[in-house]
Amino acid sequence: MPAWNDGCHIGSAIELVLKQDRVQFELVVVDRSSTDDTVSIVDSFGDSRVKLIRATQNASAGACHNMVIARCKSPFLATMKPHVLLLPEAFDKMVTLCENFPDIGMAHSYFFCRTGEKIESRERFRERQEFLSQIQSDTDYRTDLLIRGSIRDGFRIYRSEALRTVGGYHEKKGILEETRLTLRVADRFDVRILPEYLYCIVEHPARKGEASNRESLSVWGQRIFHTNRFLKSSNGRFLSGKQNPLPGLFLKSFSETRSWRKTIRLVMRIRQRIRRFFRNHWRSLRNRAYYSLVPHLAWWPIDLFHSPGRRESSPKRIAYYIWRFPVLSQTFVCRELLSLVKSGLSVFIVSEGSDDLETAQEQARGLMENTLYMLPMKVNLLRQYRNFFFRRNPFAYCNLFLFVLTHNYARNKSFEVDLSLFTKAVYLAGVLKDRKIDHIHSPWANVNAFTALVASRLLGITYSVQGRAHDLHRYSYQFAYREKFDNAEFVITNTSFNKSHIETCLWRNRNGKLHTIYNGIDLSEFMPARARQSRETEMRILCVARLIEPKGLVYLLEACKILRDGGYRFRCEIIGAPEVALDMNYYLSLKRLHVTLGLQDCVHFLGAKPFSEVLKKYGDADIFVLPCVIAEDGTRDIVPNSLIEAMAMKLPVISTTISAIPEMVEDRVSGLLVPPQDSNALADAMVQLIEDEQLRATLGTNARERVEEKFDIHKNIEGFVSLFQSKT
Repeated sequence: MPAWNDGCHIGSAIELVLKQDRVQFELVVVDRSSTDDTVSIVDSFGDSRVKLIRATQNASAGACHNMVIARCKSPFLATMKPHVLLLPEAFDKMVTLCENFPDIGMAHSYFFCRTGEKIESRERFRERQEFLSQIQSDTDYRTDLLIRGSIRDGFRIYRSEALRTVGGYHEKKGILEETRLTLRVADRFDVRILPEYLYCIVEHPARKGEASNRESLSVWGQRIFHTNRFLKSSNGRFLSGKQNPLPGLFLKSFSETRSWRKTIRLVMRIRQRIRRFFRNHWRSLRNRAYYSLVPHLAWWPIDLFHSPGRRESSPKRIAYYIWRFPVLSQTFVCRELLSLVKSGLSVFIVSEGSDDLETAQEQARGLMENTLYMLPMKVNLLRQYRNFFFRRNPFAYCNLFLFVLTHNYARNKSFEVDLSLFTKAVYLAGVLKDRKIDHIHSPWANVNAFTALVASRLLGITYSVQGRAHDLHRYSYQFAYREKFDNAEFVITNTSFNKSHIETCLWRNRNGKLHTIYNGIDLSEFMPARARQSRETEMRILCVARLIEPKGLVYLLEACKILRDGGYRFRCEIIGAPEVALDMNYYLSLKRLHVTLGLQDCVHFLGAKPFSEVLKKYGDADIFVLPCVIAEDGTRDIVPNSLIEAMAMKLPVISTTISAIPEMVEDRVSGLLVPPQDSNALADAMVQLIEDEQLRATLGTNARERVEEKFDIHKNIEGFVSLFQSKT
């Protein structure tokens, strides 16, 4: 990690490197005469794995890198900058990639951006995911290297053997050293990318101008010269049989130099003025007309020219349409699907992509065999589906597109977004047609439900929707509920709290369409020991939660500090990981608080774990704590899945009084409930359970009985089966 006056962010970078617990490593920070507090921050960690090397200010970047290469005894060497924040298991995944492919000399991964306290929006992050999902992992990075000068990446890993083979860095001062090294490595070894988001790049004012600078004409000329020499030498074997790339390099690279930009600045100004005129007048007029018409045309009917074409088949075939499957934080959906399959229903899953494959349960992996992943869409199939549905009923096809245009179903609505959603609905309808689906169900009442509704009308089949948590309560999701609910055969929600919320705030329940069915678990998977051993040493406290704001983990850390200051001996383990990109700011603030409170010896973040390991932790724990809160954007836990699991394992639980948690936990009967955002009350409840072994046993026994009464999946799934069989 090269550093020079990087005190503002080097602490966070080092802290996240030290969390890479699956790989043995040594972190070497090379400081080039910093004048700020960079050195003191590095020294403050007091970790034997962190080494500081002092280099002179005149030392080139190549010389600094060679210092590290010379002392490196490991088979792999990673290089990263201080404004790069690694995600959990980044080292492990990159090393595994290199071990699986011995010819790899250098490896890269995907990243997302964070500017100050802001990160990429959820919508932009999803757009990038869809775009990157269509990029093959065998991209020709060598040719890209010649065209653009370097593979722009803030985190990469080299095989040490490769660096020694090519002779390390040239120590001549200049900005082309990295390009030369990369060319030599790429010439003799393979270069690969791991298509996962493994790190975040922090953009800040100190580097914004630096990152935006283009190459000067002189630097561009030097790069052309050195590249030409490289190609004419005995090197460049990877280009054998290919056309000389220098003409393309000239055209693509010259346009990026500062000198070129100065030369054509006058022409660009004229062009920009012309574009600005049309953009400000024509596009603005179009957008104003579009946004002004949408509210007035919200009455546009979905069933105009619609002719039901319900298909009769035996048995009935049902499709679940979900954005990602499997997702570790949505195990209740997986359990629901497994139980429906076991009940004899023919259930098919359609998803846009997959997440959390490493920590997915075995049952979820089994369901993946019956899952179709839509992205990337096949162009030929999409064309066939469009032609089929348009020719079958052109008026209904056009009407459904107008329905999408005239209804406000999401926060970021535009004509381009409307077109994308309708295209996705057409593709989904075509997929369902090919598999002779009779009914489509959306397990979330978000924008996917709107897509499923349009697809159902294209195909002429029935549709249903389910409202659970953030899709009902997060402010950015509260769109088009009337359209999604009115046109459904039935609507399902998972608590009486949600049912009241829907009827009061979102939708007037018509014709008894709204049904309440609690989430459930397979109790045969949760078999607690007959009695928990009394402990005279430290008490084991467990929390299983994603590292996001609604889980209230800040208050758990503050309560743990109160316990430690009170002299109580305990070990608190937190299982879970942040949602990549979307919750990284909260994750970083949580980790900073963990260090600030000095809880490293008694509170441990274990990261995401497979279900088998989580189940073992339930069995080892004495107390389960989940201090849920309502986030600033309205997001909240309704029926926390981990809370049900802990109760099934006869753990005494502590949670808060928000949303539907009092429907799950009867205060002082099957658990303890405290006010949200109250660290003192939370600490008092934890002390009460620590000191009273009999109370822990009583609450644990009652908690198991409560789960058997309300959250047995085998009982609750009968409600789903009845609805699907009677409505399809």
